[in-house]
Amino acid sequence: MIPTEMLDNLKDHLDAPDNFWSNERLWRRLQEAQNEVIRDISKEDPTFFVETFDISFVANQATYEMPVNAGLGTRVIFGENTDSDNGTELPPARLRKLLNFSNPSLINLSNTYHFTFEGPKVRVIPTPTSSKAAAIRMWFVPSYGHMMQGVASAGTTTTLAFATSTPNWTLNYGWKDTRDDYYNGMHVHIYDGTNAGEVRRISDYTGGTSFTVTVDTAFTSAVDTTSKYAILCPVPEGHHGAVCLRAALLASIKGRTRTRELSSEYYGHLGRPGLLKELLSWVSKRQDALIETVIPNDIGS
Repeated sequence: MIPTEMLDNLKDHLDAPDNFWSNERLWRRLQEAQNEVIRDISKEDPTFFVETFDISFVANQATYEMPVNAGLGTRVIFGENTDSDNGTELPPARLRKLLNFSNPSLINLSNTYHFTFEGPKVRVIPTPTSSKAAAIRMWFVPSYGHMMQGVASAGTTTTLAFATSTPNWTLNYGWKDTRDDYYNGMHVHIYDGTNAGEVRRISDYTGGTSFTVTVDTAFTSAVDTTSKYAILCPVPEGHHGAVCLRAALLASIKGRTRTRELSSEYYGHLGRPGLLKELLSWVSKRQDALIETVIPNDIGS
């Protein structure tokens, strides 16, 4: 679903007059629900959402900045020396155990360096004595930005600038974040206008006053002011309904007329799993399916 479809889904669950909740407030509930569901998925499978960031060494410099979406309450899981194959033979079963959220230690895939964290920075031990591009690759569970939707103000084949206006909740939905890297790893969907139907992964975001995303694969044509975009919810699309239902449950606190029914649908009850249980079961089975083997059976011609 694009974000406005999720907003409509949320409203359907509430079964309340349009003016009971403002779009702005419901959008906040969607963001809260998105973050909560992502945390639940990451607890079930810590490798489900993973991003990487390459650190280039500077001679005699010990600490290095990580992207903002690696420092907003997320977790760094690997430190890898990119010119060494040390650690690549870790068996998957052991790796999955080490990545359990109850075990907060970082996995070191470098036989040369060790790592520790000082706020949003990584300290490399020993301090590098020479410069080297992309010397260390950090693997981390990211913090994702909020969903957005609007009309592009400018663009190229590899960039898209967000709408310049503030949210009016008719064409432009959601707030532009000023922090660099905030939307890294999310996907932008052009749903109307030039490049309609194309979906690209966001590899970089420049906040400040630019509000521009860079995509990892070029669009077919240059983005222009006819391009309507949506920053999509990172939860797998087949389970967007769970995010909408959780957001409705959060919103129902205001009226409480549907809290009981929504809670039953989301969490389930005796003999019937709710949407959250179905989602986490899907995540678990997705992981288990990696070890399944199909053996062909020759039944003759």
